[in-house]
Amino acid sequence: MEFNKPAPLKMTGNMTQNFKFFKQQVEIYMTATETDGKSKEIQVARLLNLMGTEALKVYNTLAPEKEKDKEISAILNRMEKYYFDVYLTRLKELIKPCNFGVLEDKLLKTQIILGIQCRDTLERLLREDMTLEKVVSFCQSVEAAEINCKELGKSAEVHHIVNKKFSSSKSKATINSCTRCGNTHSINACPAYGKVCNKCKRLNHFSSLCKSKFDTVPKINKNNKIDSETELNDDDDLFFSINQVKLSETDYKKWFQIIYVNNVQINFQLDTGAETNVLPYKWYKIINTKEPIQQTKTKIESYGGYKLSTIGTVVLKCKIKGFVKNVQFIIIDHPNCVPILGLNTCISLNLVQRINQLNVNKSSKLDKFICTNKEVFEGLGTFPDIVKIKIIDGVVPKANPPRRVALAIKTRLEQTLKTLTNKQIIEPVNEPIEWVNNIVIVEKSNKTLRVCIDPSELNKYIVREFYPIPTLEEIIPKLTNKNIFCVFDLKDGFHQLKLDKKSSDYYTFSSPFGCYKFLRAPFGLASIPEIFQKLTNKYFGDIDNVTVYFDDILCATNTIEEMDTTVKEVVARAKKYNIKFNSNKVQFYQNEVKYLGLLFSKEGMRPDNDRITAIKELGIPKNKKELQQILGTINYLRKFIPNLSEISSPYRELLKKNVIWQWTDKNTELLNKIKNLISEASILNNFDINKPIVLQCDSSQNALGCCLLQDSKPVAFVSRSLTSTESNYAQIEKELLSVTFSLSKFHNYIYGSKIIVNNDHLPLVSLMKKPIDKIKNNRLRRLRIKTLPYTFNLEYVPGPKLFIADLLSRNIVHRPVNDDSELTEIVHTVQVAPELIISGEKLKLFQKETQDNEILSRVIKYYKEGWPKNVNKNINGEIKHYCNNKVDITVQDSLVYFNNKLIIPKNLRKTILKLLHETHLSAQKQKSLVKSIFYWPGINSDILGLVESCNICQKFKRNQIKQTLINHEIPKLPFIKIGLDIAEFRGLNYLVVVDYYSRWLEIIKIKQKDTMTIISKLKPLFSKFGIPMEVIADNMPCGSVEFQRFAKEWEFEVKTSSPHYPRSNGLAEKGVDIAKKMIQKSNEDNQDLELYLLNYRNSKVAKLDYTPAQLLLNRHLRSKIPNTFYNMLPKLNLDAHNHMIKNQQKQKIYYDRNAVKKEIAYNKGDKIYVQNYKTQIWEKGEIVEKLKTPRSYKVQMENGKILRRNVIHIRKRKVLSLEGSTTSPMYIDKHKPIKEKSKIPTPITTRSGRQVKKPVRLEY
Repeated sequence: MEFNKPAPLKMTGNMTQNFKFFKQQVEIYMTATETDGKSKEIQVARLLNLMGTEALKVYNTLAPEKEKDKEISAILNRMEKYYFDVYLTRLKELIKPCNFGVLEDKLLKTQIILGIQCRDTLERLLREDMTLEKVVSFCQSVEAAEINCKELGKSAEVHHIVNKKFSSSKSKATINSCTRCGNTHSINACPAYGKVCNKCKRLNHFSSLCKSKFDTVPKINKNNKIDSETELNDDDDLFFSINQVKLSETDYKKWFQIIYVNNVQINFQLDTGAETNVLPYKWYKIINTKEPIQQTKTKIESYGGYKLSTIGTVVLKCKIKGFVKNVQFIIIDHPNCVPILGLNTCISLNLVQRINQLNVNKSSKLDKFICTNKEVFEGLGTFPDIVKIKIIDGVVPKANPPRRVALAIKTRLEQTLKTLTNKQIIEPVNEPIEWVNNIVIVEKSNKTLRVCIDPSELNKYIVREFYPIPTLEEIIPKLTNKNIFCVFDLKDGFHQLKLDKKSSDYYTFSSPFGCYKFLRAPFGLASIPEIFQKLTNKYFGDIDNVTVYFDDILCATNTIEEMDTTVKEVVARAKKYNIKFNSNKVQFYQNEVKYLGLLFSKEGMRPDNDRITAIKELGIPKNKKELQQILGTINYLRKFIPNLSEISSPYRELLKKNVIWQWTDKNTELLNKIKNLISEASILNNFDINKPIVLQCDSSQNALGCCLLQDSKPVAFVSRSLTSTESNYAQIEKELLSVTFSLSKFHNYIYGSKIIVNNDHLPLVSLMKKPIDKIKNNRLRRLRIKTLPYTFNLEYVPGPKLFIADLLSRNIVHRPVNDDSELTEIVHTVQVAPELIISGEKLKLFQKETQDNEILSRVIKYYKEGWPKNVNKNINGEIKHYCNNKVDITVQDSLVYFNNKLIIPKNLRKTILKLLHETHLSAQKQKSLVKSIFYWPGINSDILGLVESCNICQKFKRNQIKQTLINHEIPKLPFIKIGLDIAEFRGLNYLVVVDYYSRWLEIIKIKQKDTMTIISKLKPLFSKFGIPMEVIADNMPCGSVEFQRFAKEWEFEVKTSSPHYPRSNGLAEKGVDIAKKMIQKSNEDNQDLELYLLNYRNSKVAKLDYTPAQLLLNRHLRSKIPNTFYNMLPKLNLDAHNHMIKNQQKQKIYYDRNAVKKEIAYNKGDKIYVQNYKTQIWEKGEIVEKLKTPRSYKVQMENGKILRRNVIHIRKRKVLSLEGSTTSPMYIDKHKPIKEKSKIPTPITTRSGRQVKKPVRLEY
């Protein structure tokens, strides 16, 4: 019977498939011909016969070395292993399940090279940077060449050719002799491979064939480089083993991180291969924590199997970048151990991130693209068109006055303006201009300045251009069934738009160096978004496969060839029209891109997961209140989710009064079900640019929550935790932060549209209506600037109706968040012209009375039209005074100012005097209140006359008694040193606290005068203003053991005054006197005591230009008395302490004129007399010890009683000694007597002690 023979083994094409098919045919043929039962020689002969001529040549190169290798199965296996294609195919089969993505080719190439045993081939592959295709092609060529060489080698044994000798210094060699061992052998069978040369000590050759000129070992320096002293022949084949792979120092440092452990700085090594955290015992002792080490059975084994003994475990508080977490460490006592953070902790602290795929090829392609087209990514672009801004007809232009700039930034501002001028973004204005906007200077963290303007006033009158913005329905069809996407973002945004001359004039701003105007469109203009859309669509909208949405240009194609063509055209247009792109925001040749808040890919459009992350990450409620917040959101969304109320009904059972709060796993499952229902795409509304947009934003103590709504239906949710820095913001700052956060997060949805923003913080509504320069809080200014690119109205919505945003801000999974570096910037705006903080009605009243006043109306006329040249003729009285001081007169908003103080019309002066005298302050306090606010000729005399004619003030007038001076050291900081005393009035007790620095006064009503009551009142005070370092008080009750224990626990020092000598705590005694007067007056006039305190704190301290509020809080406090915005701005009182020292020195000079010039010092054991404060009789005693408080001693009376007395109550008692002599006191001259040459005149005083001052005309 005849059988079909297999075709010879095909040696071209896919060798893997060829050999597999040939092997199958051979096995079938052998079975069919019953060759299996015949001898091995016949089987092998038939196999070699079936192989064919080309395959037989390969077999001849694989001559069997052993008898068992002559079997048919062994020959097939050797043939199969020989072929490179077979090896490559198996590698691909093994690497495919690993899902290495774009790294697959690179790793496959590496594995091929590592598997090659031929050193020549390996050296060639390592010498050049080849792609996978080149490596495969080269290996296939080498394989074919080696087969041919084997054939040539065998024929050389029959036809031996002798090489001709040449004169050369190199060793002789035949064609078939190995250059490393000198023998002839099959490939990869060199006996010298892996051997060390005895001559040069290198690998892979024998010393007999060593080509080195010297019998020395090449030196290797610390950088693993061969020393230049060793000569190497370039023709030699050298092989080196790699003993160590070491990261460069820069990369090595990246794997260390400084972390604060219990406020101790430790440099940890980040070990992603470690399963736990390790802390050396020496660091545990340095931390000095109270946390004890717990016993553990855990064993630590280092890399290499070395076991480390452990002491135990401890949980410590770790802090990094504002994120705090409790971390468990294993304590090890080993000299070479370093602090290590394991993988899980590194991930939880956000120190390492898991990267599933590296887009290496695309990234390198993008870099190449940017490098090739540098001109469209560098410099400032300019659209060919000139933009024209139109203003509503008939609008009265507004020119804001120039503002002063802090000296610290003045030089940098000048340089910044020059830089912007050189870039042709701004230019100086050298002609009269109608519109002048407020300048806003933002100082970045790197000390550079950014110049902005506040166009809020101008935006009210801009005529907007209405250009159609593409809707989502128009964009989606263009992106359907597209496979490849690119997105280009226009660089510098509006700055690429050049303004015409008239429009540029509108955006003029003043500076200390003159006026400048913007030549390019600044940010924050009302009509620019539509213009920008029109121009970008004009130059890019007609390109095939291109979609334009404001500053984002999206390219979408089916094939790479189409994308190449589209991108080429986009770049060509950009080059032609000088339009620039942002290289940092390019999405290049992506299969999926984020656009308009959605994700587009070849599968179609899908919502971004960020829209629903905030809902999915809602935490489990911890109490009924948090559950009520969740149910509030559920009720709000119930009309969009069928049966949502029924699904959530079990939660309402938990809210019943008689039901104990208990959260179970079933409740958690139900909550997850509700979150999934809310987050479903069918519930989330598709965004429509043509529908009204509403943003809900809210801030809690720890998080921000926002929701975008259309037709009352949610489109997207977003929330985030507050950083540790942001958590300390004031509530109004947090609320404005939630607004800026929502605007930035939903930028792709809202940019260019007029939207409504809902917030539940009412003060924020009025704040947003203010110009930036009128906002005194610098952080609020920075946040307000971030809102300038957007057009929106902020509306107040009560918290209970702000369901979603309120829930998102309070119920959130907290994750570490980095602080916003832009919020460290400083906004410099200084108000020069005063602005009264008064109601609109009062302002109109002031304006009306000013216009009706004959004198002030003439002043306004003179101010506008020019002052009279000759003052003496026909001008008398008050108007003459104003004419003589015309340089200090300004007019603004129909009001007249003198040195920035509002001049009060005659008809309103009695009203102002009555308001000033409402709390019956002294004449001096009232003068200090109005000193920088109001003015009229003779204002001081009017205030004094009112006080002297007031029955209440005269009834409780304080006697003019000269106070005894006690020189306490004036602290350099507020509330570091305070005085305490108790005031009694009509059977009631009051705790009086006075700050030695700021003279801030606190009057606290107390029921009892015991120690615990005093402590309970001081604790809230200390938590508000800080713990003082020193407290001056009387012995009762502050000298008690309980109070001393309180002082020790709260870490402050108590100094008590000497008994019956209250003048040592004179400031507190003076505070008691003031407090009693306040209490008396408030009771008499039925006024609020707190209002008295407010006005007192706003009144200047005697002989200082600062009030207690300014010294303690660096600002004026708002009161019922109108004040200027400039006066209420926070100011640093850097020179206050120096003024206090000077005043104290002057007081001491006057006091010491009639005081004892020398102070007697007493020593232990001195015999003395002590004055009895009741009988005023001096009694015998003895000095026990000198106390720390000045001029205070502990004395022992003759009856054995120990007392504490001031030196004023002590007199030296002369005692007759055993030798017949007496002891004498030692005098210490602490204060030198005042020389008679003193230039300070003796003050003139009245009989009551009041100092007489010469009147200063029209000054305070």
